[in-house]
Amino acid sequence: ADNLDVPATLWQILNELKNNGYNVEQLPGSQDALLDAMQARGVNLPNDVAALTQMSPLITRLSPQQYQSYFATLPTVIQQEMVHGPFGLLHEQLQWALNAGQPKLAQAKLDHTMEEMLHLLEGVDHKGRERALDLLGQLQTCYEQSIAATSTPCWEQAGKIITALRKTGIEGLGGWGQPPGKVMVHGGEILIPGLQFGNVFISPQPPRGWEINEELLHANLAFPPPHQYLAYYHYLRDVFKADVIVHVGRHSTYEFLPRRSVGLAGDDYSRLIAADVPGVYPYIVDGVGEGIQAKRRGLAVMVDHLTPPLQSTPLYDELLQLRQLIESFESHHDSNNKALTSKLVQQIREKVDALELKEELAEAMSAELSVMGIGFDEVDDDMLVHEVGHYLTDLQERFMPLGLHVFGRDWKAPAVDMMLDSMAPEDHRQRQSWQTLLQQSPGSEMQALLNGLAGRFVSPGKGNDPIRSPESLPTGRNFFALDNSLIPSPVAWELGQAMAQDARANNAQNPDKREAQVLWASDVVRDEGVMIAFALDMLGLEPVWNSRGLVKGLKHQTLDKERVRRDMVFTTSGLFRDLYGQQMVMLDRAVLLALDASADRIVEEHPALAQTLQHALQPLGKLQQGGRESLRQNQVAAHWVQDSRALLAQGRTPEQAALLSTLRVFGDAPGSYGAGVNRLVERSGAWQQREELADVYLRRLGHGFNQQHFGMAAQGAFRHVLADVENTYLGRSSNLYGLIDNNDAFDYLGGLSLAVESLTGTAPHNFVINHADPERVVTQPLGLALRQELRGRFLNPQWLSGLMEHGYAGARTMGSEFLEYLWGWQVTNPSLVGDWAWQEVKEVYMDDRYGLGLDAFLEQGHNAHVKSNMLAIMLVAVHKKFWNADSETVRQLAQNFAQLVVANGLPGSGHTVPDHPMLPWLEGFLDPAQWQQLKAVIDAARAEGDSEPEIHRATEIQLSTATAQNNAEVAPQKTASDNAIQPSDKVQLAYLVLGLLMVLVLAGGFRRAWQARPY
Repeated sequence: ADNLDVPATLWQILNELKNNGYNVEQLPGSQDALLDAMQARGVNLPNDVAALTQMSPLITRLSPQQYQSYFATLPTVIQQEMVHGPFGLLHEQLQWALNAGQPKLAQAKLDHTMEEMLHLLEGVDHKGRERALDLLGQLQTCYEQSIAATSTPCWEQAGKIITALRKTGIEGLGGWGQPPGKVMVHGGEILIPGLQFGNVFISPQPPRGWEINEELLHANLAFPPPHQYLAYYHYLRDVFKADVIVHVGRHSTYEFLPRRSVGLAGDDYSRLIAADVPGVYPYIVDGVGEGIQAKRRGLAVMVDHLTPPLQSTPLYDELLQLRQLIESFESHHDSNNKALTSKLVQQIREKVDALELKEELAEAMSAELSVMGIGFDEVDDDMLVHEVGHYLTDLQERFMPLGLHVFGRDWKAPAVDMMLDSMAPEDHRQRQSWQTLLQQSPGSEMQALLNGLAGRFVSPGKGNDPIRSPESLPTGRNFFALDNSLIPSPVAWELGQAMAQDARANNAQNPDKREAQVLWASDVVRDEGVMIAFALDMLGLEPVWNSRGLVKGLKHQTLDKERVRRDMVFTTSGLFRDLYGQQMVMLDRAVLLALDASADRIVEEHPALAQTLQHALQPLGKLQQGGRESLRQNQVAAHWVQDSRALLAQGRTPEQAALLSTLRVFGDAPGSYGAGVNRLVERSGAWQQREELADVYLRRLGHGFNQQHFGMAAQGAFRHVLADVENTYLGRSSNLYGLIDNNDAFDYLGGLSLAVESLTGTAPHNFVINHADPERVVTQPLGLALRQELRGRFLNPQWLSGLMEHGYAGARTMGSEFLEYLWGWQVTNPSLVGDWAWQEVKEVYMDDRYGLGLDAFLEQGHNAHVKSNMLAIMLVAVHKKFWNADSETVRQLAQNFAQLVVANGLPGSGHTVPDHPMLPWLEGFLDPAQWQQLKAVIDAARAEGDSEPEIHRATEIQLSTATAQNNAEVAPQKTASDNAIQPSDKVQLAYLVLGLLMVLVLAGGFRRAWQARPY
């Protein structure tokens, strides 16, 4: 969940259900007892055999026969993909297409899959690569002969080739194997962790797959969920017979499963999961972009909830001392006491050095320093004091969440006042009405959830950040987004245009270079398309609206002699593709219109390119007008000439050269989500070199989008344009979310920077444009924005104190939603996170610098799992040579880690899987007895044959519908009274019980309960 205290939320919801007449038998005596029971029975730990052995007798289990019986009812195409992977899917699709008399469709499916597989194999460093490429060619020939009907279809031969491909051991060429698979399977049975209280079942959503088989993260493919994922939802729907499924908190994974983005059919995984069971989805009000995906693909009814209260960032510790020195200097500046002011300046410089602020201040002053031709150390006293003061003021003006929200629980008066102060000054005319709406919101949330459970109407409402959009109050509504035909809006255009003008004025750019931009759906929902407007203005285009405010087209801007059309490359998220595909086509058209502005000049100066240019501009149709802009003023045209000539020289046809030279919009393949960098970073044992992550980014996002080809594999074109990128841009429009509190920022912007670095040897200049307050837009270098956020929020004792009030949920936020993401930035942009940052984290979190009792707090109860994972991240940073820590520091961290793991077990994260290379390295920092104790825990967690995951193993392929098996009994669910057991100290924490994906299911006599209620 996102900024939500999930254990407290579940406790609140369960008691509210009980108060409203629902059958919620024998609840635990307290919220802490509920958390204990969740830890004992409600965790997913597929990599820990010892934990599964301990938990298995306490929870629901499905026999292999029970699951096989269900599996046999699934569409054949699903069965084949689950068992045999992408080739099983292709095989079934081709048979279906040919049986339906659709050879062209069959050929299109074949071409697409072969292209993707070829790109996958081209990026693989594996001894079986050449063999796999040969087999791939054989398979393509076999299928093409079948499609051409030149011989009897070679289905049997194709099956043998597919088996041989799987036996190469290259990840991504196989599926999950025959049911029940290995994920969350113990003693041959599929485990369904969870707790039942009467008619309510609470459990964590199953692992998506990459947690178990890390090598999948290197593949350039969307892959299906494991067998346990399907078995879990089968159990909820068909065995437990749920009347409604409540996914608690942003965001689940079922709405992001592979296949169609809209118009889902019976062979779409999201549709299989949702089926016809109603879904109610408590979701943070500022998460509209991703929430819309759950409505479109998961049939969810949203019930939005408040963010935590937000406050201006308070200064603390040495930052506060620095502010006091600035104020003392300013108060004595006009006096004749030069000795005092000189002493104060000296103290300011010393404090700047001690805080490692010099680099940030130099970045903030880079434009002035460049004009003056001096370095930071040469800045005079007045300028230094002014810039330090400006830096601190900027820090203070940022908003910081205080604590977490509890769904349906009223805020205390100080929290309401704090949020109101952030929304408006005391004399604002709407302050009183906003206060009323804030106070009503928690109650509205719970009532809306109850309405949804009763099959009643949940009122619609606008979502987004309450500070930016007060009309999002009260919460407890089914939020919606703006029609994409209105994007960018005129308001967004005005702001985006101003931001683009500022970027051109302040960010120097080599005319031979390109610029890249990250586009996210979540920000478009908040700001009505500001960054799309930014992109259009950089290209020298502007939208045209009709009388109803709908965008009906684009037109050229009149450029002055100094204005240059920038050559922009757009990287998009899978969610942006699904929600704003229309805008992707708009951006492609904008690139072509920019090229058309120099069309006549190109034909005149480069007549050999006339035919290629004609093909390139053909999609414009009547919009094509031609123009005589010089190539010096039109970077799109200048680069197009260079690229087209190079492509033609390589032997490409004019049509091919025209297509590849104009691609500028890139993203995930349709049906796929994420750049892949974040998941791999968080599984730190799955890679050795940063270049591996860059390759994943380039393969996954290397799909081109234009008017004719929506998601074609174009990794070569993607690499080519990124190799020329000098500047990158990411817009941020939320007062709540920053760069280190989510893993999307380093996945997309960090991944983009890493990819450019891998291609050129140098990271680009990365810029973050914060326009959460349209009246105060701030453009910063990424390093400055990142480190300012680190200091202002995550090292701030007030932020930490607010989270400590939430117990385990607060501890988890510190670990999984801060340190994990700081690690992501460390890997993608190493220069931005120096040794000082890790030392600060250690002193604040592990050594309790502020005297908050934080070190002890992180070792209390279940918090210990969080701390052991935090320690693991820090140790991995040292092991991978990102953090140059001294040996005594490493020894301290290692001993604390070993102590916690021996007492509590492995924390179940991607940094502590039993075969992680960091773990044996620890032996050198532990005494022999402690190492033997730690090693025993690691060995107990390791499964037999762990070195050879099932997905690698080749079994004889059977390309036919699975035979239905006889039903078998489901292993007995423990009664509600058993739920009060206390977990052993050895029970491990599941990484999906991060509060992210708890599933609350109401069933059984639920209908009778609601009929008895006084409605």
